[in-house]
Amino acid sequence: MQIQNPLRFAMGGLCAALLLSVTLAQSPLDPASPNAAPQSPAPIGKGKMGKGKMGQGKMGKGNDPTFVADRDTFHYLLSNHDSIQRTVKLLKNGVETVTESDRPEVAKKIQEHVPAMYERLKSGNGVRYWDPLFAEAFKHGKKMKMEITRTEKGVKVVETSDQPDVVRIIQAHAEVVSRFVKHGFAEAEKEHPVPPIPDKK
Repeated sequence: MQIQNPLRFAMGGLCAALLLSVTLAQSPLDPASPNAAPQSPAPIGKGKMGKGKMGQGKMGKGNDPTFVADRDTFHYLLSNHDSIQRTVKLLKNGVETVTESDRPEVAKKIQEHVPAMYERLKSGNGVRYWDPLFAEAFKHGKKMKMEITRTEKGVKVVETSDQPDVVRIIQAHAEVVSRFVKHGFAEAEKEHPVPPIPDKK
């Protein structure tokens, strides 16, 4: 990744998410099976996270030393989704997104979360494999290119691919992230389908 302003990332990647090795329940970032029964989540600092997809992940620290920090940042953003503004512009070959907050502490978490997730994608250390769309994104991550630019209140991301089928995944992923911003934990508990390949007639 190239970073501009002051950091600019160029890399093969699309947004990933997070995980952990015990055999307990899953976080919305976990790669584990979606079969665990979801429970009502509680925001960070407002009680215990329920079991199910919103609870602890299945990969332990030994396998994924940054999982806990990444998960907690993601949960923080879900808990504070009402403080986040996001715009998505569809491009012929991908998307341009701006995700920001007027609250400095939330803006800082956005700036931490986005590069961390793209590092996961670049390294192949994926998450949310129980969510079909995220699993497909990791499968094709090396066919994607991304530029991340820090703004005063968050980040601007331009994510592209020269392969039309991968562009569909990029655009579908951007839409799902916007749903996370709009609905918080309620959306993060859901699975999201891979967009169908259009009929070539």
